Amino acid sequence: MIYQIRRSPIFLRDVEDFGRYCSDYTNEFVEEQFERLTFAIETLIAAAPWTWTYFVHSGEPYRAYLFRVGQRTRFWIVFSIDEEARAVNLLRFWGAARDPRRFAV
Repeated sequence: MIYQIRRSPIFLRDVEDFGRYCSDYTNEFVEEQFERLTFAIETLIAAAPWTWTYFVHSGEPYRAYLFRVGQRTRFWIVFSIDEEARAVNLLRFWGAARDPRRFAV
């Protein structure tokens, strides 16, 4: 059963920042990245959120999916699972190159 996806305001802001980052590239590149991001969230994470391990920089209860953009750029989709509501709470779209000590939800 597919879990409901909930996007936090911080997650939405992070994705907007990602959109600005991508705007330095072609429209096709931007569209491809957002299609991939949508697939990762709505298909992979929503279908089996327990598949993904705990987020390395925070541990429980946060889980994370590593989203790759090209060969060197990575973002963590950080989320929690509300099993009772059958929902995934998307908390951050965190640049993997950022200082992990600054991570906050």
